[in-house]
Amino acid sequence: MKNLKTLIFLVLFGTSYMVFGQIKDQFEIDLNNVITMSEKNSLDAFKAKHLYQSSILEFKNFQVENLPILNMDLNPLVYNSSIVERYDANLNRDVFRTVETLNSYLGLSVSQNITATGGNVFLRSNINRLQNSGAISNIAYNNNIIQLGFNQSLFSYNSLKWNKKTAPLVYEKAKIEFIEARESIHIKAVNFFFDLASAQLNYEISDNNYENAYQLYEIGKERFKIATINQEELLNLELNLLNAEVAQKRAINSLKDSQFSFNTFLGNEVHLDYKLVIPEMILKTEMDFSLALKQAQENNSEMLDMKLKELNSLKEFDRIKRQGRFNPTFSGIIGLNKNAENYSDSYLNPLTQKQFSLRVTIPIIDWGTANRRTQVVANRNKIVIAENKQAIQDFKQKIMTQIAEFNLQSELVEKALRSKDIAIKAHELVLERFKYGNIDIVKLNASRTAKDRAINDYLNSLNDYWNNYYTLQKLTLIDLKTNQKLSIVMDKKLDLNNLR
Repeated sequence: MKNLKTLIFLVLFGTSYMVFGQIKDQFEIDLNNVITMSEKNSLDAFKAKHLYQSSILEFKNFQVENLPILNMDLNPLVYNSSIVERYDANLNRDVFRTVETLNSYLGLSVSQNITATGGNVFLRSNINRLQNSGAISNIAYNNNIIQLGFNQSLFSYNSLKWNKKTAPLVYEKAKIEFIEARESIHIKAVNFFFDLASAQLNYEISDNNYENAYQLYEIGKERFKIATINQEELLNLELNLLNAEVAQKRAINSLKDSQFSFNTFLGNEVHLDYKLVIPEMILKTEMDFSLALKQAQENNSEMLDMKLKELNSLKEFDRIKRQGRFNPTFSGIIGLNKNAENYSDSYLNPLTQKQFSLRVTIPIIDWGTANRRTQVVANRNKIVIAENKQAIQDFKQKIMTQIAEFNLQSELVEKALRSKDIAIKAHELVLERFKYGNIDIVKLNASRTAKDRAINDYLNSLNDYWNNYYTLQKLTLIDLKTNQKLSIVMDKKLDLNNLR
């Protein structure tokens, strides 16, 4: 009796250790937690954050184009010692002379681009010191005390004006693409979540089927002994057991692969054993097509991309059209200048410096090259406009299809849930009838197959629902729970310390 109690204790202790050890190693996690983790730790989140940061820097570079630029030009030391050819007025002939000079230069300038005209104005000051050594030694200063100037082309291509139109749209598109990338991460998280959920479910089903197959085979052997079933039915039970064992081993391998992929997606360096909590609750609502289409046209990056394509096409047309055309260019400088043998004298009684130039490029014969280039770009512009019209129609169709899928999916989930419950209950009844010999093996196998399929169909319907949910959010950038715009995460709110 004492030995029996000891054996029972050891069995219970071993079983408890196995059960609680397994629970300790597993981590329960639901879909919301997976989505939150994917936003922070996944490789896709890392790439999206850095792409958005790059767009911010590019937009700041554009903004700098409209601000004054301060430059310093410093050349502190230029030494030259050489023999050069010089004209000697006393001898009235060229002679070779040894020269040794030390030259220093310092300049400071402020320039400002003019967006409206494409020109620029500048204010600058510079001084040059020249020291001669050798037979004749002297020091001289050339001081451009102040110079105010401008450069302006009348009919040339103005990139500043076009950048002012396109750069804000490019930045806005980058912000929207960042939000869309987050929704894409959500979709990916849903797929990895349900892939693992399916693997876990199939493992549980295979494990349960194996246990049932083993019990039925043992029952079958006893019933064969008393001739209530024939040898063919017993062999079918044995075959079911072998198939269940193979299916169980395959399910284990599939579960390991899914766990590995799941951990890799979440950026886990140590792979954890997750037990997924399936989201039974869904959002029972229908999306209005007109509202969704309106929000998509206002928010989606595809619409901005179409607008940018048209602007860039017009930009290229303007650039090509102005090439090889009549193009006068004006430039001018006015300032004060003085040279002297010492630094302080270079500021005394400076001379007024004036400089103005007009350069004109006039194409005379180009054999029609400019006109043909312009016509090619004009034709491309027409193609872009036509493609955009078609793209808008395709986009509307995509929105309509996605809304129809989403509105239908909640009903499909409910029906799949009902089908699953019915199939499980039906299989339990068939299993009981088989144990009492009231039904044959063929109907038992069919019932088990129907039950397994119904369970997987329900899980797949949930997967489809959440895929449609986040896909529709990505297209409209509307929170389907609140019907409000998804918040745009600005660059100052990004946690750069979490970027890997």
